[in-house]
Amino acid sequence: MPILATDVYVGGRCYSAGSEPPPQIADRITNPSAWRDAPAGDPGQTPAVTEPVPEQPNPGPGDDTRIGEVDTEPDREPEPPHAPPEPSPEQDPPPAPPAPSPEPEPLPEAPPRSGKGSGIEAWREFARATNTAVEPDADRAQIIAACETAGLLDDA
Repeated sequence: MPILATDVYVGGRCYSAGSEPPPQIADRITNPSAWRDAPAGDPGQTPAVTEPVPEQPNPGPGDDTRIGEVDTEPDREPEPPHAPPEPSPEQDPPPAPPAPSPEPEPLPEAPPRSGKGSGIEAWREFARATNTAVEPDADRAQIIAACETAGLLDDA
């Protein structure tokens, strides 16, 4: 009399290795590797059934760790392994992708380092417009140095 060679899941229930499942379940286990002959004089165990287990994905090619598993819905088309779930009519549609960020505003032109328009107020305004952190009492050279450190100035 054949008994299970390995644990087999049918309809969300586990039938233990070494047991003889009920005939209506045995008929659904078609993988020959799931069965073995009972040793002589061993009538087999009574069906060992555990509580339902969570739905598990089918093993991939070459995965024989669950060799006795039976597909309980053979007429259903298998889903691709990583297919996104189909939206149901009662669900909200997926959110729209975020709008592309607007182009950043171009940086203002840096004041000249000497001559007309190169005073501390012009450099303070440039630092403020480019969000460059400077101390309120910083002098012109310190403001220019902070702008250089921030990568805002071309080498002069």
